Amino acid sequence: MGCFQNKKLITLVFLTLLLFANYQIHAQVFDNPTSGQSGLSGFSNATAFVFGSSEGVNIEVSLWGYVTKPGLYKIPHTTDLISLISLAGGPRENARLDDVRIIRLISNSENNKIEERIITVNIEEFIEKGDRTLIPVLKPGDVVVMTGSAYTVFVNFMSVVRDVALVLNTVLLVYTISKK
Repeated sequence: MGCFQNKKLITLVFLTLLLFANYQIHAQVFDNPTSGQSGLSGFSNATAFVFGSSEGVNIEVSLWGYVTKPGLYKIPHTTDLISLISLAGGPRENARLDDVRIIRLISNSENNKIEERIITVNIEEFIEKGDRTLIPVLKPGDVVVMTGSAYTVFVNFMSVVRDVALVLNTVLLVYTISKK
């Protein structure tokens, strides 16, 4: 009888882990938190967006994080950060507007090396003051990263804790049932 209960226990643990893995895969593909939309959102991020006329000079910039439509954008060379975020549908609800980062490659003429420079922009300050000089014009190859708020980090952490607790609870339940 003990051998039969061990097989039941192993089967239940295996099924629990399989269901948990299925849940995680579903959450990654269909409910991707870095996308503003549902339904295979990981694939929608691969889209390139083109704005402006073909007559002017267009540059490519990447927009990542908590915006409605992250992706690669081909925009006029005079586009500033606010215009790019607006083209992307605006910031998402949990976006951190006081810490938007632009990663820019700058060539150093002294040592002929290309260096990365991170420019931090406080959009909340721009909203309060209305000072356009706080908003930089984008350059070719810029990567704009809009991070999530502390609340978003907390929610993501709690979802991991919930998932681990679910697995541990199921294992404990199976262990208790197998002892009877």
